[in-house]
Amino acid sequence: MKWSKTNGLIAATLTPFHQDGSINLDIIGRYVDHLLSIGITQVFVNGTAGEHASLTVEEREAIAERWIKEGKGKLTRIIIQVGTLNLPDSQRLAAHAEAIGADGISVITPCYYATSDISSLVDYCAAVAHSAPKTPFMYYHFPAITHATFRLTDWLLAAEKKIPTLIGAKCTCLDLYDACDAANLFGGRFDVPVGADFQQLGAMAMGLPGAIGISFSLLGKAQNRMVQAYNSGDIATAQREQFKVQEFWNASGSNAGLHPMIASFKAIMKLNGLDIGSPRLPIKPLDDAKVAELSAKLKAMDFSKWIQ
Repeated sequence: MKWSKTNGLIAATLTPFHQDGSINLDIIGRYVDHLLSIGITQVFVNGTAGEHASLTVEEREAIAERWIKEGKGKLTRIIIQVGTLNLPDSQRLAAHAEAIGADGISVITPCYYATSDISSLVDYCAAVAHSAPKTPFMYYHFPAITHATFRLTDWLLAAEKKIPTLIGAKCTCLDLYDACDAANLFGGRFDVPVGADFQQLGAMAMGLPGAIGISFSLLGKAQNRMVQAYNSGDIATAQREQFKVQEFWNASGSNAGLHPMIASFKAIMKLNGLDIGSPRLPIKPLDDAKVAELSAKLKAMDFSKWIQ
């Protein structure tokens, strides 16, 4: 089992749909080429951005297979998120991801029977990881959705000896203090990419160089400029890019919750040349008036030029 710590951007991919609501596998090859064209070489598939909870197990397997087929040899890392609302389906998806050659798996804990009992969630994740014993395992910490409100640091301390394939956690949380503590456990053993992509500059300053985010399918070039500026010591340029990232999130309305975030990003993808369809209900797509309003806000911030 091989794993190097995340450095740079991993795109949390959106799931493409046809107009009739079925998944659009055929466009994934174009999606891969689009990501490569904006400097993104790593993906996180079937996560929150991918509307995993609105997909069947069979659909998730088909999506994972197509990303592996289209991305192997082009992308440097393909992580498949395999968490569901129940253990058997999560185990099935984990075994499937290993069988098709995923570089890693990730698990978000069930949110319907929400719990903050660390022991039970560690046992759950250990059972999933056991179904893919040769594949690096990344916990998906997203307390705002799962209501698993313990510190990530405490979860990793409890899981360290129970999950042999554990390599770290995706930390989708605004608590950079906890993320930094988690990344420094056991002499810096764990990989802790941040999931709040609009906090990237702050995360890098705290020693967290990796990020997994929905915005990277659009902002790959801009946020890579931020990374390069920071790494070269040009903090003023990095700050300017960070402020522009925040301007984008405010303009898109994506910071208002999951529904508007996914609907907005799918609309913006279409406005910028890659039509991956609308979200699946219960997430409603933006209506024409909201798309026009969104387009005007993006034009006002010179979005098309900025992301080049």
